[in-house]
Amino acid sequence: RGMSEVLLINASGPDCPDLTASLKLILVWYEVNILDIGPAVIHNALSLGLIIEIPEAVEPAPVLKDVFFPPTS
Repeated sequence: RGMSEVLLINASGPDCPDLTASLKLILVWYEVNILDIGPAVIHNALSLGLIIEIPEAVEPAPVLKDVFFPPTS
């Protein structure tokens, strides 16, 4: 791979409690760096932008899978 990857993630949909916190936990689990985060909630609708840096040693596909389809406990 050779170097880290910087990605912009844009997501929107209904807001729910602890959504942003859960997303941060997933990224911490994979040791992904959050470079910037911009959430906005309007009438219970969330618009979220994240700039993340995936380290060279981490495969991006599992990170993105868990971000968009979080594991359930």
